[in-house]
Amino acid sequence: MRVFFGIILGIIITLGGAYLHDMGIPETPAAVPPAVPTDPAQPAPPVPPADLTQRRIVNWDVVWALEDQGETFVKEQWNKIFH
Repeated sequence: MRVFFGIILGIIITLGGAYLHDMGIPETPAAVPPAVPTDPAQPAPPVPPADLTQRRIVNWDVVWALEDQGETFVKEQWNKIFH
């Protein structure tokens, strides 16, 4: 019974964390990639590198970027305290 409760609690915490993260990010037109021109003779405009931490969690790239950012923060804090 405890295992089942733990699994359900883990799912709720995961979905709740993703929801809270997504609600904290404002929807801006800058987050939408530019339209691709329909004329093949025109070159596509350059796309700036996307800051994945400012995108909604809809794919694993965003999750991995957030995880990497979190690991970096924890390592920096650890080094400040103990070094």
